[in-house]
Amino acid sequence: MTKIVQTQYRENYGSHDWDESGEKECPQAWKNKGGSTYVFHNASDEEIEEELNYSNDYSEQYVVGIREGVITEAFEPWETRVQYTKNPRDNTWVLEHYNPAEEIRTGLKSWKKTWDVVEGTRLNYVVEYVFDGGHVAHSEEDAYDYFEHLTATAN
Repeated sequence: MTKIVQTQYRENYGSHDWDESGEKECPQAWKNKGGSTYVFHNASDEEIEEELNYSNDYSEQYVVGIREGVITEAFEPWETRVQYTKNPRDNTWVLEHYNPAEEIRTGLKSWKKTWDVVEGTRLNYVVEYVFDGGHVAHSEEDAYDYFEHLTATAN
């Protein structure tokens, strides 16, 4: 089942004035800063909220809506697409990120991150960066090296 998820992101502007000594409470001056759209496959509402919701003294994000739908209804062609897929057999997650503007600007078509969840903790990260033309990098360092190669050959 595919679920379209909307979130709200907020920043605490009061935290900029906080001395962080631990002696006083962080000033509270929260401002809504927009939100994001995500697509989840094979995940319960509780798993979605566990994955996306967070809060600290500086910022927070929380789910404001979850509905069943299809990906083409969730994004405009120019928007960044973020999809989470849970494999219910082995409790692994795959996060796929595609940004059309990034592909045009840098040649990076998409990136994918895979991880296991054991007792609520993310473990065993694997990442894959896919570039226009089919090149695949398996680490952030390899991706930066390929960016440098693209820049050098473009000059």
